[in-house]
Amino acid sequence: MALIRMGTIEDAKFKILAFLIEVKEANAKQLEKKAGCANKTFLKARQQLEQQGLVQKRYQNRKEGGLEAIYSIPQEKLQTVKLMLEREALKKNCSRQIDNLGPDDIEFYKQKLNELEKELKWYKQLPRLIDLTLIECLPAKAILEKLEQKGLGTKDLDSNMLINIYDIPDFRPEDVEVFLIPASELNTTETITDPSRISHSILEKYVPIEKHDPIINMIPWILLTPKPVKNYYIVGAYKIFSENLFDSNLFHRSWHVDWKGYYELPEKDWNVIKPKIREIVIKNAGRKDLDDKISTYIINYLVNTKGDAFQRLKKIQLKYGASEKLAEEIARKSVEEAKKAAENEQKTP
Repeated sequence: MALIRMGTIEDAKFKILAFLIEVKEANAKQLEKKAGCANKTFLKARQQLEQQGLVQKRYQNRKEGGLEAIYSIPQEKLQTVKLMLEREALKKNCSRQIDNLGPDDIEFYKQKLNELEKELKWYKQLPRLIDLTLIECLPAKAILEKLEQKGLGTKDLDSNMLINIYDIPDFRPEDVEVFLIPASELNTTETITDPSRISHSILEKYVPIEKHDPIINMIPWILLTPKPVKNYYIVGAYKIFSENLFDSNLFHRSWHVDWKGYYELPEKDWNVIKPKIREIVIKNAGRKDLDDKISTYIINYLVNTKGDAFQRLKKIQLKYGASEKLAEEIARKSVEEAKKAAENEQKTP
């Protein structure tokens, strides 16, 4: 004789919540029917949901007399409940998949799960990372303590000798990175492109490349000393970039593409569009169409700023093996799409 499995308390709770999401409100009789479990199990499930604040009740008059309890999910708990239900659905789906896996499949899924966990970690910190790329200074206290760890104490320098630092709370020495660049290597009049950022080609000798490759240009390194201190200039950055950008390998392919060389961009144009490309990479890390987004942005830039954009794009296609006819076709389509995008952008209020 086959055993009939009765639902557990947790099963009943999820069924109750899913039903209330669907119908908004229900009485106890309706909830118990939907829970599909023993009355004792249902009562415990309903009680726990009330205690957890995930379900609330109000009383209304019955047509036949007396009062009945009407249950619903509090407005402030709707998102929490929806997330719980999505997690549970994902668990059940994954469980079914796992039951059918062979040894090779298990190894494949373990690898994919590891990649997804890294990607999820990245996206959770994305708002903070974007904010930090826009900050033109570093936390003063954390920087001074970090420099002291490197042997540069208050007898060698004080906060008055440093630039681009500010009293930003909640940062520790381990939240920042600091490197010393020999004064002979850093010509500040040539390598600083704005008030605080450093030419990254200078840093390649002194920043551990095995840690920061392949996108060293994405780290906003900031000059901290306008004059040498003990024959060194000091540069710094927020450590969160190296912890998240480089370990996850989310950008490896896109930042090995020589975009400047591929589109034959002059240095002046490259300096104009590079910050926007960095923003695109940060916001779209790990996406399969990341390269397409970068390419589209560069093409739109060329079409909107260069009168000979068609010839430039055609030349690029010819250089990489396209026939005359195909090169013209690709270049013409790219120009048309860029112009249409610009028109749509102007129409958008």
